[in-house]
Amino acid sequence: MKTLHTPFKAFIFLVSLMLFFSCDDEDSNSAPQATISLRTDATLGSFLVDQEGRTLYVFSADANGNSGCAGGCLDRWPVFNTDELILGEGLDEDNFGTIQGNDGAQITFNGWPLYYFSPDGDGIVKDTGETLGEGVGNVWYVAKPYSLMIARQVVTPGEDAELFLVDGLGNSLYLFTVDDPGVSNCTGGCINAWPILSNPGELIIPSALDAADFSVISRTDGEGDQLVYQDSPLYYFAQDAKRGDTQGEGVNNVWFVIHPSI
Repeated sequence: MKTLHTPFKAFIFLVSLMLFFSCDDEDSNSAPQATISLRTDATLGSFLVDQEGRTLYVFSADANGNSGCAGGCLDRWPVFNTDELILGEGLDEDNFGTIQGNDGAQITFNGWPLYYFSPDGDGIVKDTGETLGEGVGNVWYVAKPYSLMIARQVVTPGEDAELFLVDGLGNSLYLFTVDDPGVSNCTGGCINAWPILSNPGELIIPSALDAADFSVISRTDGEGDQLVYQDSPLYYFAQDAKRGDTQGEGVNNVWFVIHPSI
């Protein structure tokens, strides 16, 4: 039986060594698993999930950027937090932040605190991939980059909390009772005080809202296209200093927040 020549054995050893280190390099250079990524559903579109594929949610009562979920609410809706924010494809770190909520640190998306859903109310998040929390009470929705959202908070001091429309960053929206159906009568200086909500292009809304209720009008004053809800052109109020503000409610008895039909 012939034996391998020493140079050939050395060559085999060198190749094996190269393959070993090549595999080791691939393992060490592999990207870490994302702690937040996008999952796409045929019904709900793309929304946020954690690294185990568990759905993340936002709460209408958090329009002002603070967590409105406390006490027993947290048993059913545990907060989401992670020590290392690693984002999946299609997500931008500029859209994420951290607040100190009612149960410690909590990650936010576009200023909305993020939560899990515990169906049994025991703080335990169960099945991966489920979206059982979607639409609960018309105030809980899967987390996604909404064009518009539904807020729930007190608008008029001394009265109960109300549901009303805000943009995806929690800024309040208004209607003008002087407008004709599908026509804006706010022009000139009025627009300085009440800037329009421009056409967002792709309309991403909570499941409680009906896309058929929205349309777009083309303004003739150079302000561009304006989004309309149920024939009412949508506006901001310039004196609302921060998300969740509703200073425009009832101004001159013609400007009001918009209560969605849900």
